[in-house]
Amino acid sequence: MSLKTRILGLATALILVASFATWVAYRALSEDIIERWGQQVAEIQVRYDSARLLQSLEREIGLARQMADSSTLIQWAQSPDDPTLKAAAIRQMESFRANFRDNSYFVALRGNGHYYFNNADNEFAGNQFRYVLDRQDPDDAWFFQLIEEGRDFHLNVNPDTELDVTKLWIDVLMRGPEGDILGMVGTGLELDSFLQDIVDIGQDGITSSTATAITSTSPASSSPRARRTRSTCCSMSRTTRRKCWVCCRCSRTMAANGAW
Repeated sequence: MSLKTRILGLATALILVASFATWVAYRALSEDIIERWGQQVAEIQVRYDSARLLQSLEREIGLARQMADSSTLIQWAQSPDDPTLKAAAIRQMESFRANFRDNSYFVALRGNGHYYFNNADNEFAGNQFRYVLDRQDPDDAWFFQLIEEGRDFHLNVNPDTELDVTKLWIDVLMRGPEGDILGMVGTGLELDSFLQDIVDIGQDGITSSTATAITSTSPASSSPRARRTRSTCCSMSRTTRRKCWVCCRCSRTMAANGAW
């Protein structure tokens, strides 16, 4: 083999080795760039979804707090048997129902244990009083537990397996002028549709798993509160204990932001 052939062969081999090394380095660099870019996009998306979620929740919480601070409701809660105050309070509750995202509300009075509810279909118009809360009934333990804890605000998620609907409930204590607890007011949000509207931005290449993660974390139990207010849709169960999954992540984030 001539010297020229050997030199050409060696040059060819060096070129091939250099090309392979360059390809390997380029591939590694590209994968690292893609991974870091994907991580940054995911972090931005999570912050964006969280901001949209918290913004919507803060609106509903603000409305629930306004409802709890309503002088009309407070006066009625102090004298729940007064028909004039009751009529004015129900008109006030219905006005809030139109403003809530889910177009539903509940009011529970501590004095007589009466529970009032109406939904988006206005199913209980003229009959908002649904039942009397019973301290001995496990289905009603949530109300008395929150009263004893004295927390002004509470978030919990309840799945209703019979209706195939998961609701995020916002509970706010109603207090009198002296700070005494008179009852509780709030609203419920259908979690699936709520998160779908907030998280699903329809952007190609980005899939959010927030809704799946929260829904799968909720315990597989039925919601007596939701079911009992829909007696025309499904049968009521007096044996199913109401279980709550506290939305700790949302609570911690909103507390840090000074939402409550």
